[in-house]
Amino acid sequence: MLPSSYEIFISSFDKILERIKQKENIEPPKIVLNDKFGHCYIGFLTHLDLDNRVLVLYSKEDVITYIQIENIASIGLLNAKTKLHLLEINNKKVNAFDSKLEPAISLDEKSEMIEEAIKKNLGIKIKFIPPNIEMYDSVVIDNVLSLIDSTFDSLMEIADDEFGKNLVSKVDAIEFVNVDNNFLSLTKTNNRITLKYCLSKSLPNDYNSLIKNKLEKTL
Repeated sequence: MLPSSYEIFISSFDKILERIKQKENIEPPKIVLNDKFGHCYIGFLTHLDLDNRVLVLYSKEDVITYIQIENIASIGLLNAKTKLHLLEINNKKVNAFDSKLEPAISLDEKSEMIEEAIKKNLGIKIKFIPPNIEMYDSVVIDNVLSLIDSTFDSLMEIADDEFGKNLVSKVDAIEFVNVDNNFLSLTKTNNRITLKYCLSKSLPNDYNSLIKNKLEKTL
């Protein structure tokens, strides 16, 4: 059984591989990869190229294997109990008596995933800046994640034609700010859009349409 202070960490294969690769120079973890064709590979992750969607696995049998990330069906971590530190940034449960622990879902990682999706689908680089929050609770986290997702969906809808895509391309960053006022507002200064809301309050029922309408007017 895993220690009770940990829960299962769920993320994209890209993020899991990035975490494992970051530890390679300190304590290389041995991993198990199963692909969609039924092949199993065991070894150490030596190279990771997310642009070309390829990783390189090295085994003690002196075998180097190149694997396409899209073909991965599962990732396993050998000696998991001794390697939990690879996941602990996003995996520690939030304790009511320790508000400084990271949330189960990292806002930074979520923002990075959205940025990558925009770049992949539109070829546009937009920085998503989550709020600087010291006290984490489920309501705040859920609200921020919902606002980030809704903003992304609205941007993709607006950029569905060339005119809209041109408007979206003029945005460099979108910042989410926690305020006392529970009125959802969007403002644009130069090439940065700022979305403000009281994150401890429930989101409006029509927050999706609000964000899209305000984005269209702001752009």
